[in-house]
Amino acid sequence: MKCLQVQDVPTPTVVTEIHNAGDTVVTSVVVGTTVHDKATVSGGFGTPTGSVTFDWFTNGTCTGAPAATSGAFALAGGSVDATTFTQTPSTATPHSFQAHYSGDGVYSAADSPCEPLTVTKPDPHYECYDIVDSPPGVAVTLETQFGVDEVDVGPALFLCPPTLKNGEGDLTAQHLKCYDIFGSDPPDLVDLTTQFGLDQQVEVGQARLLCVPALKQVVFPISDLPLLGPLPTVPHYECYDIDGPAPDISVTLDNQFGVGTVNVGPARFLCAPAIKTVIGSGLPGEGDLAAPHLKCYDILAASPAFIVDLETQFGIETSVNVEQAKLLCVLPAVKVVVCLDSDGDGWCDFEDNCPAVATVWFVPVGDTDCDGFPSSVGVPGKGAETDIGTDPNNPCAANNVANNEGLPDHWPFDFNDNQRADLSDVLGYIPVFNSFAPGPPYDPRFDLDFSGGITLGDVLSYIPVFNLTC
Repeated sequence: MKCLQVQDVPTPTVVTEIHNAGDTVVTSVVVGTTVHDKATVSGGFGTPTGSVTFDWFTNGTCTGAPAATSGAFALAGGSVDATTFTQTPSTATPHSFQAHYSGDGVYSAADSPCEPLTVTKPDPHYECYDIVDSPPGVAVTLETQFGVDEVDVGPALFLCPPTLKNGEGDLTAQHLKCYDIFGSDPPDLVDLTTQFGLDQQVEVGQARLLCVPALKQVVFPISDLPLLGPLPTVPHYECYDIDGPAPDISVTLDNQFGVGTVNVGPARFLCAPAIKTVIGSGLPGEGDLAAPHLKCYDILAASPAFIVDLETQFGIETSVNVEQAKLLCVLPAVKVVVCLDSDGDGWCDFEDNCPAVATVWFVPVGDTDCDGFPSSVGVPGKGAETDIGTDPNNPCAANNVANNEGLPDHWPFDFNDNQRADLSDVLGYIPVFNSFAPGPPYDPRFDLDFSGGITLGDVLSYIPVFNLTC
């Protein structure tokens, strides 16, 4: 008698990928994004048939009862894209999909691994309203990617509630209260990208605002919830003057103070995430340098006629009038530093051959002492110091007393070693003007471009440095 041998039923592999409405694979989305799942079933004994159902969970582990379960989707070529089983997460918490394969005449039923989906809050936007209150009377240290400032905190200028821009944003985000400061002027150029487009070669100007988290209670015309602490420690921003073109767009802004459509004007501030430390408080610094940047544009909107109480780390201000909206601050603003100027002399580090020494003249390649003239190999318009007879390793005379030092001279523009390029140096050209090598009266010491002739070009080279000291 023969015994029939029962073969093991093969188990297929089930993999999934989460897609957004554009059918792009995603692993992280913001609240309100519509997603669906796609399953692929495969095995070593041909293409599986049968169907797949999908479970949607409001956690990232596919545990507990699913929040939704699809009907059966028939496989086609071993896969199915469940575009009609869409889900839209409404909270910024982990979510997940899991697929269940039904099996067929060849393969057993099987489940996919749990596929988690990270859900985050949307980026907040802010509409900033004029306010007036007293200065808090404190000084703070502010650290940003542009450097460190010590500033006195002046009166508050703006209250910035979270705002929906054309329906996008997060009304649960933290309010900001922005104070007047007078900070440093970082010598940087940046490219800035927002939803309104790309601005290139934007000069970062003076720091003008410190924006800190604030609690707000409306006291007129309605009564809001009372101020409740503790105050959040993020975000903090130091806002710098910038100039940028108007994006030529109108937007609808919606916050607790009302809804309105405004024209977006020129860019006014770049707000860099900051660490704020109150000087003398003994408290640790607050903020997050990894937070996204804000870019603020001029707008003009009606006054909402609200009165609020505001609390920040600097104290509580009561009965503050909320006046006209003047700024729209959008997030994120992607910042790329295109000109880092470490010494603040107006020349970008990538083109400044002495990036640690501030000069008012361009420093060419090969200029060892940073005096504006190359040491041993000339460049267009500038002869090498070894050719014109000056010291290539010393940029300036030891003191400002004329003609009290021996040769060679130090700064090529300074013939009498008084540390200044002045009229006495220019007048020294009279005896040798329009002479040519080999001379006399030609003298290579006066041939600053080392062209073989002492001409008007040598004299005119004094214009950018006239009456300047080395």
